[in-house]
Amino acid sequence: MQPNNKAIKGKLFNQYIYFFLFIYIINLLYNIYIHQLTHIFIYCFLIILTTGIFSLNEKLKNSKSIRFILLFIMSLIVFYFDSYYSADAMVYIAYISIIATFPLLFDIVFDYKYIIALFFIFFVEILINIYTNYTLFYNQKLLFSEIRIRRINEVLQLFLCIVINIYFIYQLKIKQLDKIHIIEQNFLEKLPTSEEIENLHQLVIDKDPLFMEKFKFTYPFFEQKLLQLSPNMIISELEVCAFIKLKLTTKEIAYYSNSSIRSIEGKKYRIRKKLSLGSDIDLAVFIYNI
Repeated sequence: MQPNNKAIKGKLFNQYIYFFLFIYIINLLYNIYIHQLTHIFIYCFLIILTTGIFSLNEKLKNSKSIRFILLFIMSLIVFYFDSYYSADAMVYIAYISIIATFPLLFDIVFDYKYIIALFFIFFVEILINIYTNYTLFYNQKLLFSEIRIRRINEVLQLFLCIVINIYFIYQLKIKQLDKIHIIEQNFLEKLPTSEEIENLHQLVIDKDPLFMEKFKFTYPFFEQKLLQLSPNMIISELEVCAFIKLKLTTKEIAYYSNSSIRSIEGKKYRIRKKLSLGSDIDLAVFIYNI
C-alpha cells in the first residue's frame, strides 16, 4: 500500500492557507496606509475568500476543481496588478509564486490537466498585458517611488514564498516517509494463523469481553499503527476497526457490538475523517492493509 499523498497534503493545506492569509493581511494594511481604495477592496475580498476556505469540508478542500478556481482567481489579481503598476513594477514574478504551489496543491502526474490549463491562463494574461503595453488598468498618476516599493514587495514575497514552499515540501516528504515506515512494518510482522483468526471470530460471536485483549495479542501492531495515523481515535472506534480487520460487515458489527447500524455507520464516518481518507479510498481495504 502506498502512502496516501492526498491525505498528507490535506493536513498541510490548512497551514498553507494561513501563509497566504498572512500575506494578504500585510498587503491590506499597506494599501490602507497609502489609501489605495480599489486595492483595499481586492485584498478584503481575498481575505474573506481565504478565510471561507476553512469552513469547507475535507472533500471540498481536497477538490482539485476548487484549488484550480482559487489559483485562477489569484492569477486574475496578479493580472490586474501587473497592468496597474506597469512592467517596471515586476508584478509578473508573482506568477512564479503561484506556480510554486503546484507540488503541494496538485499531483504533478495525475493532475497535469489542471496544471497545463493554469499555465495556459498565465500565458494568455501575460500576452494581453504585453499586447496592451500594460495599459489595460494602468494608473498614469503612479509615482516612481510607488512602483519601486511594489517591485521590492514582489521580490520579498517571491523569496518568502520559495522559503515557505521548501518548508512545506520538506514536511510533505517527512510525513510520507513516516507512513512508509509504518507500512514497511507489515512485512516484519508474523501473520496470524487461520486458527487464531477463527478463535477471534468465535470470541466476536460469543460477545466475549476479552475479544479486544485477544485481538491485540494476535495483531500486536495494529492499534499502534492506527494511533500513529490518528492519535485522537477513541476505544469504541478502535474496536470497530478491529471488527473491520476481521472482515465483518456493518450489519454484523452492529449485532455483535449491541449497536444500531446507523451508529456503526456514524463511527465509520468519523474513522474516515480521522484517518483523512478521500472518497476514492475504501475504508475496509485501508484497514485490511494495516
